[in-house]
Amino acid sequence: MPSSNIVWPTPGEYDSALQNRRTTFTDPDIQQGLLHEIAGRPARLNGGGSKYVCVYRVGNWVVRCFTSDPPNAPPPADIQLRYRIITAYFSRLRSSPELSFLVPHIWVERGISVGADIFPFLKVPFILGAQPLGDFLIDHHTDSHAMNLLAHRWFDLVEQLEARQIAHGDLDMTNVLICGTLPNLSLKLIDFDGMYIPDLAPYNLGVADAGHEHFQPAQHGIRTFGPQLDRFSVLIIYLTLSALTTNPALWENCDADETRPLLKREDFDRLGLSKNFIRLLQERNNKDLQKCLQELQDSVMQRRMPRSLAEILNSSGTLYAVKETPLYGGRSLVIPVDKGSGPTPTPIPPPPPPPRTAPIQPTQPAQLTQPIGPAQSPVTTKPTSRRQIVIATVVIVLVLAALLIWFLIYQANHHASRLAPTPTLYQGPGVLQALQFTPEGDYDA
Repeated sequence: MPSSNIVWPTPGEYDSALQNRRTTFTDPDIQQGLLHEIAGRPARLNGGGSKYVCVYRVGNWVVRCFTSDPPNAPPPADIQLRYRIITAYFSRLRSSPELSFLVPHIWVERGISVGADIFPFLKVPFILGAQPLGDFLIDHHTDSHAMNLLAHRWFDLVEQLEARQIAHGDLDMTNVLICGTLPNLSLKLIDFDGMYIPDLAPYNLGVADAGHEHFQPAQHGIRTFGPQLDRFSVLIIYLTLSALTTNPALWENCDADETRPLLKREDFDRLGLSKNFIRLLQERNNKDLQKCLQELQDSVMQRRMPRSLAEILNSSGTLYAVKETPLYGGRSLVIPVDKGSGPTPTPIPPPPPPPRTAPIQPTQPAQLTQPIGPAQSPVTTKPTSRRQIVIATVVIVLVLAALLIWFLIYQANHHASRLAPTPTLYQGPGVLQALQFTPEGDYDA
């Protein structure tokens, strides 16, 4: 029956089907597997059932069942079409080791009998010891080596997806799993409901999943169903890992938790007034982080998805963005970033991170002009402009010229006074007239 006409079973109906799986399921692994229960009832790995799926563990498998559970939204009407194409696509790429981070999803078309109907389900390997990214960060965000390693791993994973024009569609703290122990950590991705692959392009489908609000743009209409679908969430996750690499205290200072990264929806809504954004701006030694913040601000201002992570981190040139337009009602910011041709490794004590083409790097502190916002940040003296230098030079020249003119006038007056005749007794007409009547030889008058 067409997906749009399906009335999916309720969580309670799936619970009953799992308890009677030997007769209700067609897959032998599920029929014979041990169902995880709590107090005699099937244990749902996603709590009471969230969104539009119920998730169970049976033996070494995870069973994902699509459900109708008002008031929750139903599954996308085309979810069957999407998974048929997605699972067929990855079955062709199964031998590709570069995509080993994608946990296999097996679509069982006629899998569960509920009442008189038969419904499909997803069968996914259970990964023993794996932790969701959010849980891992709660336990290890103070470990700079672990954060640095995860940032490297995340960059590599995203590069593989970008190279094949694949987008997960719903990257957040729960759909990214951390496997292994230090120094052998690896990443896995699960939950492909909203995934984009090139084979889906001819069907002109829309975005299937709105995604977690803390990992998606605040503006509507920015995300489109295509290879760039993940770029905002990719950027938010990377800048979180990069920032924690050099300052673990940001986890508490930015009020992060297992579902909330360092920057959140409320920060995206009013970026110019975000205290968390300003806190991250003050991490001037972390060049990668500053480039990520620059790109985040630009993409919000320009109402677009961010560029790819490789483009952001390998960008060069002077990245001083002085914005005059308010961001979501906030005030404009200045984000300075050092000039450079690409990232360099973060200076963390041994063991060093594995070699890579675009690692994390803090550099020498960049000069930071004071961002405008509710919180104060360090201010340094602005460099003197060329115009100010020219004006100062002209003033000095005029003062010196005035002093020179005064000195020349003074010298001229002094010289003239020395050349003037000295007055005598015989000067003046009265004296001369008196001499004319003085007796000859008597000059004492």
